[in-house]
Amino acid sequence: MGRSNDDDHQEIPYHSIDFGKDITSGYFTKLVKAVVPSRDGGQMLACVKILRDTRGKLPEHCLLTEAKFMKTVHKRENILEMIYCCTIEKPYCLVFEYCSCGTLKHHLITNYNSTQILVEDNTLRDLYTFALQIARGMSYLEDIQCVHRALSSKTVHVDQGNICKITEFGMSSKVMTESTFETVTEGRLPIRWMALESIIDCIYTSKTDVWSYGVILWKFSI
Repeated sequence: MGRSNDDDHQEIPYHSIDFGKDITSGYFTKLVKAVVPSRDGGQMLACVKILRDTRGKLPEHCLLTEAKFMKTVHKRENILEMIYCCTIEKPYCLVFEYCSCGTLKHHLITNYNSTQILVEDNTLRDLYTFALQIARGMSYLEDIQCVHRALSSKTVHVDQGNICKITEFGMSSKVMTESTFETVTEGRLPIRWMALESIIDCIYTSKTDVWSYGVILWKFSI
């Protein structure tokens, strides 16, 4: 099973984070490239999750709940690891490991196209590897009874060596109840990635995550 990350997480002061460019954004948070202190006394690149709007209590609550959940997640190659957090004093943020290739969506657009997929063995091998890694990460989430709810090519990051890491657990069943999820999203949902039961009846299960995973596989070919 691996060890828990709980003992490894440290609170760091917000002012110790040197923020850079935005990586991607969600409903009420965004991910920003940053430089943070490393545990060996130096510095390292990181991916920092911050609130886009700090006026509401609900986004703050969800971010703090996500931090609590991430501390229970066992270290996995295909799950983006939270390495620090700022949750004692405002402004709150979560600090994750940095993936040099960005989101899977960006990586696919930048490095692959449908013509390559049809004619290049190396490209097919890479895509098979991506698919397998995402499946492994999602299988772990199912084992811990976590429904992601927002799996897409934007919520998977790619590191050196084409290592895929699932991120963005702020919308997951471990962070938000169904009623909170509906309140926060306010109908602004990624319809193209969603299963029919999610769209029609607001039902989210591991099976609806499988649907979203299938959409990722379909995206590989277009």
